[in-house]
Amino acid sequence: MEKQTVDIRKKFLNRYRFLFGKKIEEWGRDTGILEAPYPTVASDIAYKVKNGRKFLDSDVTRGIAIYEKVWQYNPDLLEEADALAEKDRLANEQKAISSDNKLAEITLDLVQQMVEWDKRKRILEDWKWKAMKDVVDGKKELSERMKYAFYLNLQILRKKGFQG
Repeated sequence: MEKQTVDIRKKFLNRYRFLFGKKIEEWGRDTGILEAPYPTVASDIAYKVKNGRKFLDSDVTRGIAIYEKVWQYNPDLLEEADALAEKDRLANEQKAISSDNKLAEITLDLVQQMVEWDKRKRILEDWKWKAMKDVVDGKKELSERMKYAFYLNLQILRKKGFQG
């Protein structure tokens, strides 16, 4: 199979990841339209998409065959998959927006307060405290990655009474 065609088909399978899995497996077995091994292949494709695994050419070919059967016999299932994909896309956008807001909360001043508070209370593991201290002392930069880690530290400290 041509590489470009395989790439397009892989993107297609990713797009319809909600179609594959238990729902398609159950539909295929209940109706008898998907004979062995296709119901199992549908679950395998769902697993590979979910976990970011690579597709084999046979996975792609079988996935397209499953899609064509569903399209032929139960197009409502495709509409449902589209609705779930759109819902997932919107949820991911919301997560990204809320994540950006949470990271904006992490400032150098707040990190300094966290370092001072945890120096007295000793809640965080030493290496986490030291990473924050290095940023406060200017040894390391307050990057987005650090902000994310410090946000997780902030959640731990707030559970223990930190008011910053």
